[in-house]
Amino acid sequence: MSDPFRNRPFPKPVLYGAAGLVLMSLVLVTIARLSGYPLKDVPDGPVQSARELLFEDRADGAVVIIDAETMDQIAVLAGGTNGFTRSLMRGFAHDRRRVGVSSEMPFSLKLMESGRLILMDRMTGRVTDLTAFGKDNAQAFARFLPAVNENRVAAAGGDVRNQDQVRDEEQ
Repeated sequence: MSDPFRNRPFPKPVLYGAAGLVLMSLVLVTIARLSGYPLKDVPDGPVQSARELLFEDRADGAVVIIDAETMDQIAVLAGGTNGFTRSLMRGFAHDRRRVGVSSEMPFSLKLMESGRLILMDRMTGRVTDLTAFGKDNAQAFARFLPAVNENRVAAAGGDVRNQDQVRDEEQ
């Protein structure tokens, strides 16, 4: 069996081009870092809706979501349900344990004017864009917000009724 590429060297211009791209990328990142250029996303503008949330585990496996300002219970997630919410909050709790921060401090859930839904932990500095996980997962958290303009939640998508809206409809 013969090798069809045995006597055919790899084209040097392609190698030089690839090396040039890698080198240029390293130079630009180094310049940006040393100059203090902010390496952040474009700001989303004003906050449309926000709520400070506490998450408490119960002995029966349920998770209770509480409005940190009013201490009103917003929702109860039964054990074995709401996998995305539970796994995300487990990750946030792990970060807090790692840096030795109390689990009794609230998390900030914010719906930005742009439609992005963001969960923030000011204690660890962790920020998660929930809309990046798809509309169903964003909706899992959007329902914990106070009344919002449903037309502005395009990134969260679909029916983003929150607890206040569901309560009003049930009455």
